Amino acid sequence: MKDFHIHSGLIEHTHDDIFSIAKKAKELGFSEITILEHVSPFKIKYPNSSDLSNTIFINEIPSIYPRRTSIVSTLIAQCQKAEKELDIKINRSLEVDYYKDFDHEIRRYLELEIDYLTLSSHYLEDRGAREENRLIHIGFEENIDYFLKKYGEKKLYEQYFENQMNGIKSGLFKVVAHLDFFGRYLKDYDPQKIMKYVDPILKEIIKRDMFLEINLAKKYPLPGIKIIERYKVLGGDKTCLSSDSHSISDLEKSIEGRDKILQKINIDIK
Repeated sequence: MKDFHIHSGLIEHTHDDIFSIAKKAKELGFSEITILEHVSPFKIKYPNSSDLSNTIFINEIPSIYPRRTSIVSTLIAQCQKAEKELDIKINRSLEVDYYKDFDHEIRRYLELEIDYLTLSSHYLEDRGAREENRLIHIGFEENIDYFLKKYGEKKLYEQYFENQMNGIKSGLFKVVAHLDFFGRYLKDYDPQKIMKYVDPILKEIIKRDMFLEINLAKKYPLPGIKIIERYKVLGGDKTCLSSDSHSISDLEKSIEGRDKILQKINIDIK
């Protein structure tokens, strides 16, 4: 049993430390886990545009860690220590806020002692806004509502999945996290409405031999069952179940979600 998406307490996601998380994961029967934190190459000033306490903002990665990247170096060191002492495989990743203008900055993250980068799309572009307000974090219902009123539902899908495709084609990432992230915050979300946008993305993920994450953070998985079934029809067989845990209790609760999703799909789960 594996989990490719567990957050630690190095920033304000949770108060649980990496060793305690890894210990509980092993007790629960996990043989491999991935510890990561949110990292963004761009700083946002717009209110609610980013959960500032839960993101490490790094514009450039120098050869020696400065204070701004000390959290990342701590994550790496603590994962290495826990892996050795607990005899459980711990991958070290960064969940990167991707946007197409920042490939150069993101590429430098690969210079860190991590195993791979995880692709996340959390932002939409408000093209009429001032530069510091240009990118809107859609992990807030009010921001989704603002974008829908200004641009409409079709534009939300087009822009979001264009950014996802750019991230996948960048070659910087191994795992595509919560492909349809906005589904958590969109009222009356219907995955069937986005299938025409998702099909090309699923094909590109398969072509590039990337992992499609099945995220279990909410009561229904992201991507939805219809998208997972479509991925299988297209020939996809490289997925990972992820709790997106922000605490040890989240990790424990995720076991039930894993069992439910495995009963609904017949696909190779890593």
